[in-house]
Amino acid sequence: MDDLPEYILSSSLDNTIKLWHVPSATCQKTLFGHVEGVWNIAADSLRLISGSHDRLVKVWDVESGKCEHTLVGHGGAVTCVGVSEERVFSGDEDGEVRVWDFGSSV
Repeated sequence: MDDLPEYILSSSLDNTIKLWHVPSATCQKTLFGHVEGVWNIAADSLRLISGSHDRLVKVWDVESGKCEHTLVGHGGAVTCVGVSEERVFSGDEDGEVRVWDFGSSV
């Protein structure tokens, strides 16, 4: 039991992202911003990325719970997202993959 994480993130078809405190099994924060179900999330130490059926990719500050950027351009529901130090990656149900650069697009 000692190797359980203290916090986990979850995404849901109810359009939300939740930050859970594992030891107490309580929801610490709920992030609202998508208008359709959130299919995928990815996080690093600085930000959270979400992809949704609403065809949007969002970049969040988890501490504040605020959406910092909304990335528009997918033609289909965003089904996968990833993040690196300099880029966000996203793919949609139509097979399109996009790379967003923090230095220019985000």
